[in-house]
Amino acid sequence: MTVDTEIGRATGEFSDDRLVQFELGWFQRGGGPTEAIRAEFGFGDVEFFTRLRSQLDSGNTDALPPRVAEQMRAVCRKRLWLARAS
Repeated sequence: MTVDTEIGRATGEFSDDRLVQFELGWFQRGGGPTEAIRAEFGFGDVEFFTRLRSQLDSGNTDALPPRVAEQMRAVCRKRLWLARAS
């Protein structure tokens, strides 16, 4: 991954582990704000929460306590549901 320092936005390829790291700071508040997700990753809520849920379901997040992983999955489900409802 590279960072465009002029606009402060992540560009190019990055590891989906970054999605988990980002969301660790937000999941207890209902997930990251749309603006922060777009600024950090360059895409919207649906793609972010779909990719995050995939990462959590893949089992590659063994470092997370099971309770935290489940809470993050719940946030993903809610945010994806809200996106479909709007």
